[in-house]
Amino acid sequence: MTECSALSGRLGRSAESIGLRGGRLVPLRYGSAAGELALCVRAVGLVDREDLRVLSVTTHPNGLDRLTAAILNGRLAIGEAATAERSHWGRLAPDRALVVLPSVAVPALCERLLRQPWALEASVEETALQAIGVIGPETAGLLADLGADGAAFATNGRGRIATSSVAGAVAWMLLDDSSALALVEPEDAVGAWTAISAAGRRFGLGYVGAEAAERFDAIRCPTGDRVGH
Repeated sequence: MTECSALSGRLGRSAESIGLRGGRLVPLRYGSAAGELALCVRAVGLVDREDLRVLSVTTHPNGLDRLTAAILNGRLAIGEAATAERSHWGRLAPDRALVVLPSVAVPALCERLLRQPWALEASVEETALQAIGVIGPETAGLLADLGADGAAFATNGRGRIATSSVAGAVAWMLLDDSSALALVEPEDAVGAWTAISAAGRRFGLGYVGAEAAERFDAIRCPTGDRVGH
């Protein structure tokens, strides 16, 4: 079943091509995919990432410590974000984390969670949050202008969870200095996209479709470790 949100419906009017990613209709390109890729390399691109799912994992703190340590090769501290196995993790509280991942990867993650000895005490729920991607070397400057609360990196080199007041409360996963995800409620998605676009003008921001975003990810990660972000 395909779904078209208010954001993808609006963006579809300016996109040259739309298509399916993760069961959702998203812009594939607005013009030239090569031109959009070049934009990501030199400035900053804004990407509809509704192909990603956002899960909420809740369990007792010790269980979440063990889970993140096993998946991320080291315990995830509160406020940190990290990427592994095509999934992005952000720990919001001692007992709660958000996981952003491609829809095809959801069953494998749920199966892995069920194999944990404390599985009966854990809750895994899919949220309604939509993801908007910001990619390119000007990402950090743009997020600073948006008032994202928190440094881009923790002391161990991991990313961070941050917040800003763009179009209401926006949770950010700051993955590295050229990649971030804004996680927004569906009713706030158009407003958040518009606000990020306006703030990004001075950084040369442009709209980027899925094709260029996937190519940018492949260029940055030739081993494929983070493809699907």
